[in-house]
Amino acid sequence: MYKECVSKHAIARQREIEQGLLKYMTYKPYENITVIDLCQQLSIPRKAFYRYFSNKDGALYALIDHTMLELLDMYLKNKSRYADNQEIMTSFFNFWLERQSLLNALDSNNLSGVLLQRAISFTMNNDDVVKLIAPPQETERAKKYITIFLISGIFSLVIQWHHNHFDKLPRQMAKLAVDLLPQ
Repeated sequence: MYKECVSKHAIARQREIEQGLLKYMTYKPYENITVIDLCQQLSIPRKAFYRYFSNKDGALYALIDHTMLELLDMYLKNKSRYADNQEIMTSFFNFWLERQSLLNALDSNNLSGVLLQRAISFTMNNDDVVKLIAPPQETERAKKYITIFLISGIFSLVIQWHHNHFDKLPRQMAKLAVDLLPQ
């Protein structure tokens, strides 16, 4: 669906297209956006789009997956600073508050479920994330189900929080999430 880029130029170009899609989704329904429209908006040839994505869904998935990578990178860079799960979850909710433009675009296009789907897929395809989430003493199968359950729940909270117009502070959402986590 999308190419894993390695050069700095290719990564920057791919992210530029993803951000262009996000911006375009704020004023035109996703279902009505075509690759041709997006390329015209970004002033790029279609060939450039197809160098990175197989279709517009690939661009959407890349946008979400790369946001998930940002979240993981943020956690890994700061994990020594976190005193407990409350601080980890507060930073998690702050992260999503800062990305409300993505949440708004997904919600207004009835695509919040894609975020949930991609979050689960991203997590399940990243053994390091599963190791962070699931208790080490569990079987591999149990780790898989525990991870799916927790990711589904946490991201459902983010989506609901967004639907409620961020009616609670990130630290309040973090407390709620931590209270729901198994000890």
